[in-house]
Amino acid sequence: MAGISLPDRANLTQLRKQARDLQRAVRAGSPAARELVDGYLPAGAPDASAVAAFPLSAARLVISRQYGFPSWTRLKRHVEMREHFTRIPPEAGGAADGLGDEFLRLGCLWYEDD
Repeated sequence: MAGISLPDRANLTQLRKQARDLQRAVRAGSPAARELVDGYLPAGAPDASAVAAFPLSAARLVISRQYGFPSWTRLKRHVEMREHFTRIPPEAGGAADGLGDEFLRLGCLWYEDD
């Protein structure tokens, strides 16, 4: 099954919400959710008797594989690294919060201590 790309501003809160929504959809018997689980879990979607016990860990594994990661831990680590090292300017119309000052600080040489 072809995966989807991770959004530029992906965050763990949203990914956890996606996993929880998938878990609820599988437990509710959604055919689309069962098809998604069938495509990404080795054991496939749970049968009718086990659908009420579909664990959150399985939903997280499906979400991580959907984005091309072998496990939830790898997806989580990747998102944390992106959040730590990425500097994305605020949305248009938002406050800059000193972004220009930080850009100048990072881009200029300082000779104060020489």
